[in-house]
Amino acid sequence: DSCLTAEVNGFEIEILSFEGEESSVAVGLASPGVISGEDMVGWMPNSIGYHSDDAKVYQGSGDADAAVQVARMFTVGDTVGVYMNPSSGAVYFIVNGEQDGRVFDNVRIDEPTPVISLCG
Repeated sequence: DSCLTAEVNGFEIEILSFEGEESSVAVGLASPGVISGEDMVGWMPNSIGYHSDDAKVYQGSGDADAAVQVARMFTVGDTVGVYMNPSSGAVYFIVNGEQDGRVFDNVRIDEPTPVISLCG
């Protein structure tokens, strides 16, 4: 079972490489089965994702104007993570162990599951 629980409330990954200049990665959470094919986490309903290419957090929509700008982009060599309090729905993202202070409140994702999306 890969869903988040009260005991397991987040994950981190280290970005080891990108295949090209236009490559990007997103980390986040989604309900099982909502991300498929070329979708990036955060673009679909019941998902939230932090994207490396524009340093924005998308929540349920691929509209860049509706996404929230966060502190910094991340790239090769960075460790990025997402954490959630499943009971309150609070979600925050970290890069290299530091949070930018932004918390996304009342995020509702059925059975929140860690997701890593790749593009490019």
